[in-house]
Amino acid sequence: MEGLKLIKSTEIGLTWKEVKELLNTYTDEQLESKAILHRIDNEECKIDGLVIDEFYETEEDFINPSGECIEPISLYEDDNSNEEIVLKKGTPILYIS
Repeated sequence: MEGLKLIKSTEIGLTWKEVKELLNTYTDEQLESKAILHRIDNEECKIDGLVIDEFYETEEDFINPSGECIEPISLYEDDNSNEEIVLKKGTPILYIS
């Protein structure tokens, strides 16, 4: 992309550890700028610049029994011990506008 220097790339997504290691190389001045996500939608031919509004942490494990969305395990009274944990308790989550 013109005007941007690629620092790190992965096809499977960066881990929080990788993001932390990258951010630790920046100055305080750089870190005081807004956290911006750049999203390209090739189907809609649209580019969005999104800011991070909120930072959350999961309070419990999340599962996906329906296959349609992730939900806190506490929403289910049944034994879900064989359900795959999609997000572990304590996982950081960013919300964007």
